[in-house]
Amino acid sequence: ELSSKTSSHHLVLCGDLNTDPHDTVEQQAKCVPEILAHPLGLRSAFPLPATPTENWTTWKRRGTYEAKHQIDYIFASTGLNVRRLLSIPADQDVEPNRLPGVRYPSDHLSIMAEFSVANGVI
Repeated sequence: ELSSKTSSHHLVLCGDLNTDPHDTVEQQAKCVPEILAHPLGLRSAFPLPATPTENWTTWKRRGTYEAKHQIDYIFASTGLNVRRLLSIPADQDVEPNRLPGVRYPSDHLSIMAEFSVANGVI
């Protein structure tokens, strides 16, 4: 088990958690709030959205239903500093049928973060 006493170690947690950062009552999924509240002090490399249309990683259109969600994450311990993030495409760059498509062939966008630690890069 990891604890907050592992201060000389760094941790990066990545995953498709299939839930928005601010879970709704209907979903009952609490993984993102639990990760953020854990004593390890992990924080999201990407800004967490205030609304589902900000900082999305999936955008689906199925018939008349259309929704953007941030459901893919990179969390890092406080000793790691974000140097660069892979940009999310502009809305106009996504095909009319949304994801997946020819330009973005997965139903999730690729996300990437580059971190620095002390004088190095990991």
